[in-house]
Amino acid sequence: SPASTEHTTIVRKNIIVNTQKRKTDPDGTGYAIINYLPETDAFVLENNCLYNNSAGNYQNCTSSTDTYADPLFVNRSIHNYRLEPDSPCIGAGYT
Repeated sequence: SPASTEHTTIVRKNIIVNTQKRKTDPDGTGYAIINYLPETDAFVLENNCLYNNSAGNYQNCTSSTDTYADPLFVNRSIHNYRLEPDSPCIGAGYT
């Protein structure tokens, strides 16, 4: 964290899956989380669930508290994004 912080951005308790590169501008896309903030700003990542992101999970940032596993949605094909009872993302949030 910078010694003098102008702003703090917090990304906490999110599920981010299957991000893809854009066909028109593939640079810097396909990551789950990208930090474009200036060095004077703090960027906090906590307890997110990341899975199957085409370029990787992070660009210009890291986290030691995120979960990297299939969140086990009930039925993605019909847009039912509730979590199965045995999802590794359940209970993985901020405490």
